[in-house]
Amino acid sequence: MTQRSFLLLLSTAAILFFTSCGQRGPFVPDTSGLPNPWDSLTFASGIQSILTPNCGGCHSGFGPDPTSYSAVSNYVIVGNSATSPLVVKASGGNSHGGGVVLTGEPLDKIKYWIDHNNAAP
Repeated sequence: MTQRSFLLLLSTAAILFFTSCGQRGPFVPDTSGLPNPWDSLTFASGIQSILTPNCGGCHSGFGPDPTSYSAVSNYVIVGNSATSPLVVKASGGNSHGGGVVLTGEPLDKIKYWIDHNNAAP
């Protein structure tokens, strides 16, 4: 192979390499136009089923009743999950005797419900 052929082959390979992939990294679809499945989340449709098994053991008959929207809503600052007593206590803060009760998706759902769904019943 001549030097000229080698350079031609090398430059062709370089052009193909650098132009063949217009997007770097893994493909991430644009979901901005799709509805969030949590947009319809209400106390009755999703929050109560998180609180009852996780909080009911200690709070049945003591403190706020986790099965009651009116009781739980007293611990919610609508639109502000970061300072809502429900979130602060469930994540182990503010002298919650039970420590950390909720993490991950269950806690994220409660935060979303407070921040985006106006803590709907």
